[in-house]
Amino acid sequence: MCVCGVLANSITSHYYMVVTIVLLPVREKFETGVYKTITEFVADMRLLLENCYRFNGPDHSVSRKAQRIETLLEQKLALLSRFAQPLR
Repeated sequence: MCVCGVLANSITSHYYMVVTIVLLPVREKFETGVYKTITEFVADMRLLLENCYRFNGPDHSVSRKAQRIETLLEQKLALLSRFAQPLR
């Protein structure tokens, strides 16, 4: 499985507990190869999270779960960027 797939699976498995129906388009786009880069996937995830915060407010339980997902996303991206650095 590609790095993008590992990242997507890690994040999506947690997010299903939060708002399954909202995440389905992201999963479908991933599974059908619509995302050509990790940047496209991350942009959709960030938009999804931002919309969650705006719709539910910062103190809602769904927003708190989304914050955990956002933290996980950022941690995975940090790991990914560490591995993407050229070797010297």
